[in-house]
Amino acid sequence: MTLLNNDQLTTMLHKLYDRTTEAMFFFGANGEVLSMNEAAKQIMEPSLYEKMLQGEADAICLTCRGFTSEDEQMTCVSCFMEKPQQTVSSFQLYLETKDLGLQPYSATYQVLDEEQHVSMLMLRNLTRQTQTSEVLHQNCACNK
Repeated sequence: MTLLNNDQLTTMLHKLYDRTTEAMFFFGANGEVLSMNEAAKQIMEPSLYEKMLQGEADAICLTCRGFTSEDEQMTCVSCFMEKPQQTVSSFQLYLETKDLGLQPYSATYQVLDEEQHVSMLMLRNLTRQTQTSEVLHQNCACNK
């Protein structure tokens, strides 16, 4: 196996950020968006995108409708942005999107730099998987 040197790895990470279909957001200490990739920009309402660009605190809350906990399908209690130290690194959350309305996402949240208070949220749309699961469930129920 050939290992990438730091420059090559940096290049590959930039390509991932630019080319992935997963939405990626980098946040500062107050929840302000430091950066978002093109996939993230594509799901944001233009007015919310502008607020994010202006550095509004907790900007993701303008589009987030909550995450799935053991108690509720959509909740903001113990939000990953408010209590990152208590957050499970992977979870499901719901966003109000630009063209598709409310959509489920598989989310990964990671504090990248504790001193600088930089964190990252990466989202993968689950709509297709959710629809497939529902069809399979309905088919199983019909076959009983």
